[in-house]
Amino acid sequence: MWIVPGHSARKVWWRNLRQPSDVEVRVAGQELHGRAVALDGNEYPDEVRRGLEIYLRQLPRAAKALGVPSSSSGAPEVELANVIKRAVVVRIDLEGDS
Repeated sequence: MWIVPGHSARKVWWRNLRQPSDVEVRVAGQELHGRAVALDGNEYPDEVRRGLEIYLRQLPRAAKALGVPSSSSGAPEVELANVIKRAVVVRIDLEGDS
């Protein structure tokens, strides 16, 4: 599971997840357990790129808000280094996922 904090520089909650931490999340009324870690694009550009690509495949309309340009086909492209550098993603590895 991927979470992309909007305006991450102004948010503080994700900073509690700089070290991997056990978490519980509620999705569609279901309690899920996993391990979460916040990844900063300056430190983990490849993993942040991966997270943004997965996130934007599911929520392509979020591209504009994140400053990610769209290709001529309308699909988001996560190619610009400056977008990745300022991005933060939170990866949650859910229990039972392989």
